[in-house]
Amino acid sequence: MSVFDENNINKLFKCYEGDDPYKLVSRESTTLEFKESFSISALAKYAKTMVSFANRDGGYLIFGVKDNPRKVVGLKDNTFEEYDDEKFVEKLNEYFPQK
Repeated sequence: MSVFDENNINKLFKCYEGDDPYKLVSRESTTLEFKESFSISALAKYAKTMVSFANRDGGYLIFGVKDNPRKVVGLKDNTFEEYDDEKFVEKLNEYFPQK
């Protein structure tokens, strides 16, 4: 099963029924982490989370979700979209050099 399988995604983004259609049922766990925003200055922290996922069963790092209550709010700017994938890989290689 793919990590982007529709059933997986639907489960991650399942919302409570009622007054607030953006309040998520999912909770953070060893395979799920929510971040309200994306910041280039926090890349090392994100990398640490990704490595912990990679050393276990995999996982999801999802940006644009407010904590307490877990609510989908989206990202406030285009920093995530505009950040170059190659730069991100370079940073990961700096944090975790291959031997």
